[in-house]
Amino acid sequence: MTAPGDIRGSTGITPFLDVKDWAEVSAVSDDGQLATLDRPGVSAGRFALGAHSSAIAAADQIVLVTSTHASGELRADINGSRTHKAIQSGAVSMIPSGVTQQYVWDGTLTNTFVTIDQALIDAVTANDPHLQAVRGLEPRIGLHHRGLKRSIEELFQVMTRADLGWRTLSEAIAIRVAYEVLVAFGPQQKEDGPHPLGAAELDRVVAFIEAELERNFTVGEMAQLLDRDPFGFIRSFKATTGESPHQFVIQRRLSRAQEMLTQTSDSLAEIAFATGFASQSHMTATFTRLVGMPPGKWRRHI
Repeated sequence: MTAPGDIRGSTGITPFLDVKDWAEVSAVSDDGQLATLDRPGVSAGRFALGAHSSAIAAADQIVLVTSTHASGELRADINGSRTHKAIQSGAVSMIPSGVTQQYVWDGTLTNTFVTIDQALIDAVTANDPHLQAVRGLEPRIGLHHRGLKRSIEELFQVMTRADLGWRTLSEAIAIRVAYEVLVAFGPQQKEDGPHPLGAAELDRVVAFIEAELERNFTVGEMAQLLDRDPFGFIRSFKATTGESPHQFVIQRRLSRAQEMLTQTSDSLAEIAFATGFASQSHMTATFTRLVGMPPGKWRRHI
């Protein structure tokens, strides 16, 4: 398989990887894992890579990827449509069945991926009259959808841990993931429901959050970026990402704090100030509640 000339030209890029190669990388990587479920046709894996180029051939599966850890630039050609985007930790991408993708990644990443047979998507659609209007899914790259991210990671954890009853639980989670994909990317919103943010609008809001993370900005400022009223903005943001603006900002502050804990020797007070928490105690309480241990202990553990 060859890539378009304007994509393949990068130096230092490893040869193309397809989804099967992802599985092989997952199997041999130090922190990689892979699991498959023959029925209903689901696989899950995790791999860590540096700069590389990759391809997803048209297949009867959808591919969902969440960047567990990532920092870099993605240049992609999806069915002939080119995109260039910065990808950060927590981003989610979805490639539907029947779609070809070629891309070049410059940076570092740890990706958790799930593949689901189109047959399962069709079965979920057929069993829910509200989803029967869905006719095809559009590829999406670098989304911020916390609900789908959590589901992908949960399915991976259950399948690779293989505890008692993992097959039945995996199948149930896979069905839920299929439903979430259809709700997020397929059906039209009801006329009286919230209108999701467009991709450009969401990118603008996320860029603002990342740039202003260290200060205590308001939802009103975020809504003003898009000329929306705050209440309508909150509903649209949640319809797009699966969580409220407040939850999203807290998660971004937490992710930034984790990066600083692992990449700097800054004190906890300095990190709390740099990531927009009200105080060190506020960061510690939030970190402990969401991560399961205080930041100082987490830093030593990592």
